[in-house]
Amino acid sequence: MKCLFLVAAVALSGCVSTALVIVDRKTALEEQASGKLTPLADGLADEGLAPRAAPVTHGQLDEAGVDTASPGTSNDPLAGEEPTDLELIDDLLVAGCVGEGKDGLLVDTHADCSDPGDLARLGRAVEKSNRGRWQVWRWLAAERPKKSMAEVRAAWREAYLTSVVCGAKVQKSDGTWENKSC
Repeated sequence: MKCLFLVAAVALSGCVSTALVIVDRKTALEEQASGKLTPLADGLADEGLAPRAAPVTHGQLDEAGVDTASPGTSNDPLAGEEPTDLELIDDLLVAGCVGEGKDGLLVDTHADCSDPGDLARLGRAVEKSNRGRWQVWRWLAAERPKKSMAEVRAAWREAYLTSVVCGAKVQKSDGTWENKSC
């Protein structure tokens, strides 16, 4: 009875107001302090989904019958590594099979070559190198918008020729060829 009287007294006494505040979110500082870094977590999740080769142990390679010896350590003393494209191009520049053109590109000059070797590999190496040079020139031109592509290529070539291997075939501005002296 006393409870009923208390409820009736409260109901009749006027307006009852209560304030209820529910905070279900933390501030950014509280999230950082608690270790919730959403951008970092999202980046890690994206990185986990990035396509790449599956890691394989040496034991798994041995079970599969793959030779895990590092290059050049085989039992055959004559076995060696193939030269990289850059080493191949340096050799071809000295042999006269490739020349540094006046426009900054490598030029196939295998007609004057002492030992052309694998012409298909020569062509691929020249094409790959020239494609890389175009990429560098486009980047340089974007960094220096007031310069024309011809100016960028000429400046790059002038700087690059200082690092070209001695004896390389280089085209002069008049179109004739000479061997670089060091």
